[in-house]
Amino acid sequence: MAVKGKAALKKRFRRFEAQVLKELKIAMEGSAQSLVQEMRAATHLPEIRRSIKWTWGDAPEGTYTLATASGGSKYETLRITVYTDRHEAWFAHFFEFGTEQRQRKRVGGYFKGAKVKSLDTGSITAQPFFFPTYRANRKRIKSRLNRALVRAVKKVNAS
Repeated sequence: MAVKGKAALKKRFRRFEAQVLKELKIAMEGSAQSLVQEMRAATHLPEIRRSIKWTWGDAPEGTYTLATASGGSKYETLRITVYTDRHEAWFAHFFEFGTEQRQRKRVGGYFKGAKVKSLDTGSITAQPFFFPTYRANRKRIKSRLNRALVRAVKKVNAS
């Protein structure tokens, strides 16, 4: 027994997939841009502000990847990576996670009998700007993607 309308259904599913990918890409780009803007606003150092960026796919070589979002193995092209450029702000992770106070020994001279002094290198208090911003926006990003999916389904059904 032959199923009627099988070809039309397959055609509709192909249109559905294309429309969903189009809408999701737009929503993901908007989410990434707003997330990066909020992360830049959350830090006080201009070097770190300039270094926070996003890209489709993997981050460029020489960067710290701090967040990725992927569409799974079938839709690997739907991957956005938020990163800091290590060449612009190599110290960004120090401010994100903080550092401990350290003591290092420093020699007072290179002659016999020189006294060894202890040098305090200080510490950096954690001033996170990546993960708190991401956690604050996680629900908003998820709902934006869900709305894009619903919008794509409605467009396909309307046509």
